[in-house]
Amino acid sequence: MEVRILRREYFNRWYGLKAYYAALTFSSLPVMLFFGILFLGITYLMSGQILEWDRFILFVIYGILTGICSEGLGLAVGSAFDATNGSIIAPATAAPLLVLCCYGMGFGPSIEARMKALMSLSYLRYGLAGLSIALYQKRPLMECSQDFCLYSDPTLLLRDVGMATDTYYMQIVGLLVFIFIHRLIAYFVLRYRLTSEFSNKFMSYISKFLKYR
Repeated sequence: MEVRILRREYFNRWYGLKAYYAALTFSSLPVMLFFGILFLGITYLMSGQILEWDRFILFVIYGILTGICSEGLGLAVGSAFDATNGSIIAPATAAPLLVLCCYGMGFGPSIEARMKALMSLSYLRYGLAGLSIALYQKRPLMECSQDFCLYSDPTLLLRDVGMATDTYYMQIVGLLVFIFIHRLIAYFVLRYRLTSEFSNKFMSYISKFLKYR
């Protein structure tokens, strides 16, 4: 529906695509930040995480960046497909990203090089790794009520999920790159759809004009 309205308004030259896309991008940020911080704050406290400001800030940063990245992917799918097809394409796109995100849980040190390359194509992996690092890297031993608890040591947990060598900055850079890629794809898909629609209408008017001459 929004693309249909955008076509009409763009064809009437009410505004340019760059202005519309910039407004669309920045108008969602306040809502994303407010509700994202609220949700992440509640999640952090209710899950009993260690109360350290640096960890909490990193946790929020990774969560917000992952949300913005997901929104960009949704814009890309919504720009390319209508609501019916998009409702099929979006889950089909997200499913392999989720699989790659969770691959290696339990055998992190044994992940093959080719699988690591494939996992780097999933922005969700960067988000999950960032959240895990924020919560467990350089953290003291966790309390465990059992006689033997292997993962009371956060270092072992990060090792077995394949995130022991990941860094804060690499995950942030990865998420920022995917944010840029998703938004760029959405912009050019929208531009193609609008300009092709404009060209078709323009040629239709020209043919009608020549027909009735």
